[in-house]
Amino acid sequence: MNKATKKEKLTILEAVDNLSSMAEMDFDEMNDEENLVSARRWLDTKDVGHTQENVKQTFNVVRNYLKHVCEGEASGETKKGVEAIMSLAKEAAGRIDTYNSLFQDSVGEHLFSESKEFRDLEEYYYNKVLKKFETAIEEEDAWLEEWGDDKSDLLDIHRLGLKDLETVKRDHEYELFYIRKEDGRPFFNRNLLRHIKLVLDFDDLIGSEYGEDPLIHISLIQDHEANYAAHEIHSAVRPKLNAFLSGFRKFKKEPLAVMTNQAVMALMLAANKENSIENNARKTCMSYFHDFQLYLRLALTSEDYPKLIEDPPKDKNHFANKVVQLLHTLCYYFFMHKLSRDKSLKFIGQLFKAEKKGSVWTDILDRQEKIYDLLMHYPNGPLFKTLDIFREQEQSHEFEPLLQGDFPSILFDFINSKHKTTVIRTPSPTRQSVIDKAYPSEEFVGMLRYLSAQTKKPKYLLFNFQDRTNWREYARALCLEELSMQAEFSDILYVASLPRDTEFYKQAGNYIKENSASGFLRNLEDQALSGTATGYFFSPSISATAIKSFVKEIIPYIHKAFFAKKSTLTRKNRLDFIELFYLLLELKIVLMVNPSIMSFTCKDWIDIGPTSTCEFYALIRILTTEKKWNESEIEEVVEMLFSPALILRERAIDSQRLNRMVSALSHFASHLHKERKKITKELEKLYPKLLIKQLKTSEL
Repeated sequence: MNKATKKEKLTILEAVDNLSSMAEMDFDEMNDEENLVSARRWLDTKDVGHTQENVKQTFNVVRNYLKHVCEGEASGETKKGVEAIMSLAKEAAGRIDTYNSLFQDSVGEHLFSESKEFRDLEEYYYNKVLKKFETAIEEEDAWLEEWGDDKSDLLDIHRLGLKDLETVKRDHEYELFYIRKEDGRPFFNRNLLRHIKLVLDFDDLIGSEYGEDPLIHISLIQDHEANYAAHEIHSAVRPKLNAFLSGFRKFKKEPLAVMTNQAVMALMLAANKENSIENNARKTCMSYFHDFQLYLRLALTSEDYPKLIEDPPKDKNHFANKVVQLLHTLCYYFFMHKLSRDKSLKFIGQLFKAEKKGSVWTDILDRQEKIYDLLMHYPNGPLFKTLDIFREQEQSHEFEPLLQGDFPSILFDFINSKHKTTVIRTPSPTRQSVIDKAYPSEEFVGMLRYLSAQTKKPKYLLFNFQDRTNWREYARALCLEELSMQAEFSDILYVASLPRDTEFYKQAGNYIKENSASGFLRNLEDQALSGTATGYFFSPSISATAIKSFVKEIIPYIHKAFFAKKSTLTRKNRLDFIELFYLLLELKIVLMVNPSIMSFTCKDWIDIGPTSTCEFYALIRILTTEKKWNESEIEEVVEMLFSPALILRERAIDSQRLNRMVSALSHFASHLHKERKKITKELEKLYPKLLIKQLKTSEL
């Protein structure tokens, strides 16, 4: 923990985060990285005194917050919120008291519940706050009418709502605000919205001491990217568009033709720079691009479209065929266009100046630390995003990243022998309104139909990192896997699901202390070969026999080449091992499928997608050259890693994912540097189709 932050001002949101972390902390597993992530702000495992000061400061901030409450109007809802905060504070103090030996030093109190700061907090609450609420009138809870009577204890509901604030801020499960349970009820209680507003209002009142929020310019970047994307798509579809427009006048009353024309008009308006935010346009490029997506969706879900798919006119020049061809071409280039990254690169560069310390990996971690420290002063991005979701509920009850500003684009190409593969970024091309069912996005299906219509059908390899063993992601994973098995797409779409959220992948739970190398190797093989039971899936077009044979070869090879056949593997060793196994398995599948297009897809391409894509790019680069990364390459990788989380969710990329990526690549690169000839020769035996000297990457 950076001690320079010791005296920095703590907001009430951060104080609530601290209390929630203290109340939930498992001090028996102090070495578990995941267990320590949420405690980063207040827990300093190397400095007991520093931890004590942080805890006391948290209690002081809560006391100041209560003063603010007392100065405002007393309402029943505020009363319940304050009671919840106090309940959480007592639970936090009691939890730390249980492990008080960890926090004692020569000058510290033995119990935090007996500290001056906590006693002052309790005294102010009982003597001032409760008296303030004695005459308060309980207001009727509107959310009870919406979601039905809940017989649970209201104080407990609000207390849990406060703990949910930490979940919202970490932003790992925000999709559940869009998705409902099987019975149609929401996952998050409506009172959470009230708590978010409560703490945000207080934070706004006390103000920020750190100047202008650096994230306020994000809308400019999004508008610029929408304009560039629209221009690229419009240029690419022009031949099909001209054929459509030449016959449109005769069919301008046909619903499908009208919706297609509306999509094209919106696309052209989005491509016009006169409509940019910078030109103070009444309606922006981003808004027009969203209109383009909506009209395209309307066309693809119209009554006429499926009829033309099932029974197209025999005359190839029939106008209906031109409409379908244009729609599918629009879908294809919606995924397969380049994106201007100059604005986002400039934006990231303005957030901090990286210090050159040598390796690319040190540079990336340094930038992550700077972004994290900067956003500590502006922590409310994900909360504002959640408020936006509540406001938009009347418009949409689906989680569909493609229609929520998270659109795809081309990242880079790599060439093995003479075959080029284009790597794209895309979130899960699915839509979902209830937790147990998901559907493929119509634009993704349209793209696959475009590929199917080509003389030489290109192959699309989709690495799916949504965990089919996780109830939150099962439906989306299953949707993509089943799509790859449909007769229409089985020779085009290849899906490989590799779980990145299981206990084994994280080496958590029962696996955290299992340091035996033999046991770990056996477990890894069992996991990889147990199929859907452990979260792995490979489309039938991907040879199961070849996968099984490779898994049995590559695991002992990794142990020998990169871990010196150690009989004991630390948790960090095991995490690196799994990451290298995934990388080398992915490379094998790529060579087996030989795709023209591929993507590393998670639910939103914000945390897992960028790190997995950068891992693969780095693997190819490390294998093919010993040259140092130049500044341009580093900047491009930094943009790929950091811009999605910053621009789409106004937060830093998940630190655990990033640290794990860097650790595994550093481990691989250092061993390859020491024994490049030997390892290269061995890899060529494991990958007969891999021509390392001819493997090339294009610029990002």
